[in-house]
Amino acid sequence: MKKAQVDLNHLYRSLGENIRAEFYPYSSIKHTIRKRDGNIFMRISDLFGEAPNEVLFAIGRILLAKLNKKRISKTDRKIYDEFLGS
Repeated sequence: MKKAQVDLNHLYRSLGENIRAEFYPYSSIKHTIRKRDGNIFMRISDLFGEAPNEVLFAIGRILLAKLNKKRISKTDRKIYDEFLGS
């Protein structure tokens, strides 16, 4: 298990939710989130396997915002967009 994956799981476990995050071999840049039986499952494109933790945390928060139909923070959007542009 990669360090970033462990950190991402730890971050969201600390929110009190049962969240599992994993890298998944999508053919493009894609991230998904779903809720089933009270558990939240995140799949982050394996193309982000070497991304800095800051970017991975931003992706996690963006996915949670989308799941909960909340506004995405400008800070998280900026972190994600800047990483994609690099």
